[in-house]
Amino acid sequence: MINNISSFSNNSFCGALKDLSFGRLLNSCGFNKKRDVPILIVMYGLLTAVFNYSGIHQKTQSRKGYSQCNCTDQVFYDITSNPKLNWRKLCLLLAQKLILKITPTMTCAKCFVLDDTIMERPRSKKVELLSRTYDHVSHRQVKGFTNLLLAWTDGLSSVPVINAVVSSSKIICPERNDIDKRTHGAERRKEAQKKKTILAVKLIKEALNAGIIASYVLMDSWFTEVPLISAVKKLNLHVIGMVKLSQKRFYTYQEKQYTLHQLRKKIKSASRHSNILGSLQVKLKTGIKAKLVYVVNYNNRKQFLVILSTDLTLSDEEIVQTYGKRFNIEQIFKSMKHLLKLTKENQGRSFDSTIAFSSLSIIRVIAMEWIRRTESDPATMGSIFNNVKDTLEDLPFTVALQTLLQRFFSLPDKLAAAGAIKQGCIDTVKAIVENEINSWFNAISDFIRDFCLRFTNDRITYDQVNDKINISF
Repeated sequence: MINNISSFSNNSFCGALKDLSFGRLLNSCGFNKKRDVPILIVMYGLLTAVFNYSGIHQKTQSRKGYSQCNCTDQVFYDITSNPKLNWRKLCLLLAQKLILKITPTMTCAKCFVLDDTIMERPRSKKVELLSRTYDHVSHRQVKGFTNLLLAWTDGLSSVPVINAVVSSSKIICPERNDIDKRTHGAERRKEAQKKKTILAVKLIKEALNAGIIASYVLMDSWFTEVPLISAVKKLNLHVIGMVKLSQKRFYTYQEKQYTLHQLRKKIKSASRHSNILGSLQVKLKTGIKAKLVYVVNYNNRKQFLVILSTDLTLSDEEIVQTYGKRFNIEQIFKSMKHLLKLTKENQGRSFDSTIAFSSLSIIRVIAMEWIRRTESDPATMGSIFNNVKDTLEDLPFTVALQTLLQRFFSLPDKLAAAGAIKQGCIDTVKAIVENEINSWFNAISDFIRDFCLRFTNDRITYDQVNDKINISF
């Protein structure tokens, strides 16, 4: 059985986590050894289960998956259902590491992106804090949770930072009463029953306190409300967001109150070929000055959309361009749901497991984003997912290749200990083994040779000048 980290080290996904000092962050967040299994192996098992299996239970039941972890599924369930673990801090520190690595390479505006998505649990009945939530996509009530996510983007990269799992007021199953009120799990349970606008400000404050730098907060029309805009402005951040075309909302323009449709008539007619119709500077109810940019609705060019910006120094084109970065979070949600099985991987009833698996999805996206930034080609999340999956499938072959070569290396000493060869002939036998392996390596194709040299240990090195394999016993 392979119960050490070497079985995971030869793939790009775990290599990305190593670059981000994942092991040190685990210790600082209260993650410790479970059932005599190192926590790093347990976490790697949790994070890589989704690439080749439907979940951690299937991985531990599989012979191949069990050989990588050498522990039962109970070890993983103990981690995901532990209310003492600070999953939010782990995601925050990991995102901070990634952002600090990629920030010096970019000079464009840095933005926070705020949005939410539904995590459905349609067949669940006794999941803790399960509630009926309105899905704005399907326009119906569903059973599940709302995943409020704060992401960071510079236009090229999109990094999920932290999230909050929220229940609606229509709770089906109440929370447990046996949880220690001092734990992180108890705090997250109280948090789950608060309003999303209050939690949004809390997430932004935690990201700023962690040292993550941003100038704007991008949000859709649901979040672009006056109270939230005022709260974000107090944090010295500007807001850029879509505004609802409501007849009940008024904006002050030239000391008079107007709706968005009435303000549209105040804008001078722009070019027929321009997608930006014009802009106006208005005041909100709280006295905050804002700029309203009217753009053409692509779905119906006879209608318009309105983007609000509290940064009056930006031009209309810069406001529209900056708001376009908001749609990067939709790609993160798509990767989490369709590739990383956000809504299907978790089958637990505890609210702690809901938090844990949503955090695991964030960690996977962060690692895959680091892989994308370090690769020479601009790969998508889907291609990175498939590459990691193929690499993990190759791991059992590489472990077998290492074991086979180690048997060859130890063969001369074992023959000498058994008396099959004389003591003075050990060097001759080693030379014969070396020549045989050299002949084999020279006979195979360059692709297989590079593959073997990549995954085997340091005993075999390739001399490109002399075209020879060097073996150290």
